[in-house]
Amino acid sequence: MNGTARAAALVAAATMALAAALPAVASGAPAGREEAAAAPTGSSLAAAAPTIENFRYYEATVNVSESAEGWRGAVSVRSVIGGEESVFVFLSRDGEPVTCADETADLVTYTLFSADDATEPGPITLDIDRRLRTAHADAVVDLTLVESPGCGGEDLVTELPAQHITLDVTGTTERLRTSISGTTSSAGDMDRLRDYDLARDGTGTVAIDGLLAPVSSDQSFLTYSAEHFFRHGDFPGIVDNAAPDGGLGAFAATSRSYDPPDGLGLLFEDAFVGATVGPSPDREMRLAASAVQVRAVICESGALGFVSRDLRGSATTDVAIDPRLTSATAAATLTMEVLVLDDCTGGSAVETVELPVAIDLTASGPAVRFRGSFAQVTPGSGVERTQGWFVTRDAAGTLVLGDLTGPADLAYISRASR
Repeated sequence: MNGTARAAALVAAATMALAAALPAVASGAPAGREEAAAAPTGSSLAAAAPTIENFRYYEATVNVSESAEGWRGAVSVRSVIGGEESVFVFLSRDGEPVTCADETADLVTYTLFSADDATEPGPITLDIDRRLRTAHADAVVDLTLVESPGCGGEDLVTELPAQHITLDVTGTTERLRTSISGTTSSAGDMDRLRDYDLARDGTGTVAIDGLLAPVSSDQSFLTYSAEHFFRHGDFPGIVDNAAPDGGLGAFAATSRSYDPPDGLGLLFEDAFVGATVGPSPDREMRLAASAVQVRAVICESGALGFVSRDLRGSATTDVAIDPRLTSATAAATLTMEVLVLDDCTGGSAVETVELPVAIDLTASGPAVRFRGSFAQVTPGSGVERTQGWFVTRDAAGTLVLGDLTGPADLAYISRASR
């Protein structure tokens, strides 16, 4: 993922999170977030006042590749500046093999996890060196253990209150500095996020009394992160980019569900079609498509089974995309490679088919622009920098992929920088 894509993903995640939290922001900033520039209560400017949030935290994480009990996953402890400490646990392991009623094999699996940013019942402490050299955490939080018996059996859920966790991490590398910024704007509406991170990779040890014996890991790290978020006006929207670097692009997708007689036959299919015009001077034009289809069948054993088909193909062909992103059209017959997975036999096969593919879109929304940058400083290796922009307009129209023809559920047209 390039720097522009990383920044776009970061801004998208932050704006969605903020949108969900806006009622809380309106009544007071969440713990650990500093809110500024709000208009006085009752002011005629209140509706137009920008939203500004700053969020800073330290975090220590140990990734577990394999414990003595077979657990794999991660344990993190975070300390929000001006806020509180929290814990995140997600571990899983395989249990004993089982034989199902239809003679197929399966596994019992176990998952051990906390709530996101768990704080109860406490206490939680994180003693971390501000230069990210060492960290020690001691925490008591509620956990949940889920046993999945396999063969489609019902999960057994056990709540484990007040579990004691200890975690230690020692940084072993130079500090890596990373900066990501991104701005999404449409007319007078704008979201801007700047994220600054310091991190060291290191070695760590984590234990959960009675559940996870102390286990060491060389896949551990220490982090300091500072995020600054600014919004002016309304939420400008989450933007996707369909264009290659320096070119134009269009994308359309649809999803269909069916209710065949007796429940046998085509159950659903998802189709995706994209058309691109590459950068000058070559301006290579390409049409690509993919689809997933699932059918319910009766196996030779008499049991219910499923057959899935994964189709993919592309070819160079004429593509017409207006530089103002008002419209996009393309059509061709594509050679599609089809991967068939048969649930009844457990086998697979690859086929080739020729299918008509087309896309015909008209812009239905305003232009939304994203501009982002990424910089990473690695001691001894210098600075890596990337930046770029893209513009996208939501669209409406139709797509064709084989026998599936109809309106797109999701569509957009884009232009991107080199």
